[in-house]
Amino acid sequence: MKLALILLCCFTSSVSFADSCVEQKNCFPNLNKASADLSDALVKMEQNIPIDYDVTLKSWHNELARAFEEVDNNIIIYPIDYQGYKLTNFTDNFSQYFNLDTISRTPSYPSFSYRKSLHATPSNSNYELTIGNNSDRVEFQNTNDTFCQKRYKNTCDDVLKDLALSVNTYKIKNAIVTIDKMLPLLKFQNTQWANFYNKSRSQTFTDLMLQTYIDKDKLRQSNFVPPSEKQYFFLHPNIVIENVNDALDGQQTNEALAIEWLGINWWQKCPIAISVACGVSVVSLYSDRSVVNDVGHGVMLHFANKYSIGVTNHDGSNGIFITADLLKAFENQNERLQTWKTKVNTLLDQ
Repeated sequence: MKLALILLCCFTSSVSFADSCVEQKNCFPNLNKASADLSDALVKMEQNIPIDYDVTLKSWHNELARAFEEVDNNIIIYPIDYQGYKLTNFTDNFSQYFNLDTISRTPSYPSFSYRKSLHATPSNSNYELTIGNNSDRVEFQNTNDTFCQKRYKNTCDDVLKDLALSVNTYKIKNAIVTIDKMLPLLKFQNTQWANFYNKSRSQTFTDLMLQTYIDKDKLRQSNFVPPSEKQYFFLHPNIVIENVNDALDGQQTNEALAIEWLGINWWQKCPIAISVACGVSVVSLYSDRSVVNDVGHGVMLHFANKYSIGVTNHDGSNGIFITADLLKAFENQNERLQTWKTKVNTLLDQ
């Protein structure tokens, strides 16, 4: 009778564990809890809250070793003559990332992943378990699905995915703290972008092409990117008022079409000793006049993102011109934002 009760209890416990593994995706509950405890400990240490960190780390290390040993012994099928590293060989390596002396030098912690091997071929479907940047990697071809179905009531593929989730649980609260730290920065950078859209010089499609090309490495970064300190201009049109003294009376002061072939603008603050935005462009102007050449070439200086002044030469006849940034007055900010997004997305898709 006692034997029957013992067997019944064992059977009930086994079924309960299997159901929990399938339904809750928690095939390694002890490791999952130890990882959660380590997550709490890492956050408290970062906040300078007293905690017995060594005990927590040792507990996590022990559960990690048990889980890795079970995977090595029962789930992964290694070749009989296999001489390479097994998962248990990396337990100590993984734990070393969390030693106190390492934490002070390591800005982020490694992830544990299960995936199809980068070296897999159609005829040889290998899989791998990796730590961090693949420096610690275990590759294998087959798993013991019979054991996984019996022990976990699940496929080995799902069990190994759950192993990765259980290990990486230690990163959850640390990630939340990181997000909390990022929110003020995100708000600040959002303000920077708003200032950029509202205060900088207007840019055309060709300007944005040049801007995104020059800033492509910066824009491809995975972190939040503030607007560039400099704007770039290419084939940028402008309407200016130009005065050429050598022109006939009545034609000396005329409207002219200006094309900025290339230009740059420091939209926040000039790099030289003035406190306003400034920039410079190489330009050509066209205006219909009887005596002097219709086309002039010169230099254009920009101030405060709104005003420009420049000098030109029409085959020996000098001119001076001024303008306001008229495009700015008619520019739709939402359309400008969408243009920026389109250009950046196009760049990132390349």
